[in-house]
Amino acid sequence: MNRILFIKKGKFSNTNAKVTQQLDLYFKNHFVEVLDLEVYLSKKPLILIINGFFSMKEYGLDFLSGKKSKDDLKKVFFCTTFLFKHIKNMLERKVVPGYYTFTFQTQSMHDCSSPGTPHFVYTDHTVLANYYYPDISIKKYEKSPGYIKMEQYVYKNATKVFVFGGQVARSLVDDYQLPEKKVACVGAGYNVQVSSPPADEARYARKEILFVGIEWERKGGPMLVEAFQKILLKHPDAHLTIVGCSPKVTLPNCKVIGKIPLSEVSKYFERASIFCMPSIREPFGIVYIEAMLYRLPVVALNLGATPDFIQLGVNGFLVENNIEDLADALDQLLQSPSRCQAFGENGHKIAHKQYSWNHVGVTICREITSELPATHKNKVHKAK
Repeated sequence: MNRILFIKKGKFSNTNAKVTQQLDLYFKNHFVEVLDLEVYLSKKPLILIINGFFSMKEYGLDFLSGKKSKDDLKKVFFCTTFLFKHIKNMLERKVVPGYYTFTFQTQSMHDCSSPGTPHFVYTDHTVLANYYYPDISIKKYEKSPGYIKMEQYVYKNATKVFVFGGQVARSLVDDYQLPEKKVACVGAGYNVQVSSPPADEARYARKEILFVGIEWERKGGPMLVEAFQKILLKHPDAHLTIVGCSPKVTLPNCKVIGKIPLSEVSKYFERASIFCMPSIREPFGIVYIEAMLYRLPVVALNLGATPDFIQLGVNGFLVENNIEDLADALDQLLQSPSRCQAFGENGHKIAHKQYSWNHVGVTICREITSELPATHKNKVHKAK
């Protein structure tokens, strides 16, 4: 039997399930074996205890000094040099040359490659890409020096690295010195199914601004609130709805919905006129793609992956990291429902054409096939 080893950690925003489906579809005569590192570690209590010690050794001072908070505990737990080496050794014992046609990992916290087996990485970010973001506390996202050095092996040992966005592709070439031919920007797919008919201009005349995000500060919520205060001076009939988190906001015409099931988010997208999430650190932002599927014009900061899918003056506005520019972009859209409608239709077409999981999956699988040795290529039966 031909086999593929798919290595993941948890759900990864539904990406893992979608990519597994694409591998199943494209490599029809292969069995896709899934190894979830979270499940694996849950069965290794001694490893977890030892790793807890290394977490405090490598990151303890950051917590004591306030550089990191309790919200970072789980993140740093998976980013120790001890765990990095343990997982590397475990996989090298497991993956015997010739047993798997190839191995494939999502995210880049660990080097899951093994000698003699083609290996592929699909990631949304790099540690050093954090330095591309303005006005952000880099210390919060820094890893230990030992981990930074090991991260380089993740990319160096991969046959090819697939990334969500162009900024991460640039980081791999500029910061990690990977050859350009070893990096492929393939995007990511949306996780909602939208079959609503084209919206009429009345929807956009309602002046409903929508924010959807769980991490209020990272997603630029405070900046949006300040911009909305300025908007109310020109548009007292404008409204702001905040979904996904529960910040303490006391503004007229502002409704905080908080965290709700995904199945309930659609009604807010359907009612909205404009989507705005001025995220200050955004590896990709699938929610922007989902807003485009709901025919919403999008306003975001000109950083991260947003320039990959938001075309200035076509389906939205990209602004610099300041409140005046953000308020001005929102004001332009609020003044012109017809422009909102045109942007929404353009965005809908872009999302469907370029950001379906089928499109992403076909691109990834074709790239994988082109990199396989001749002895493996004859094992591949492509999906029709």
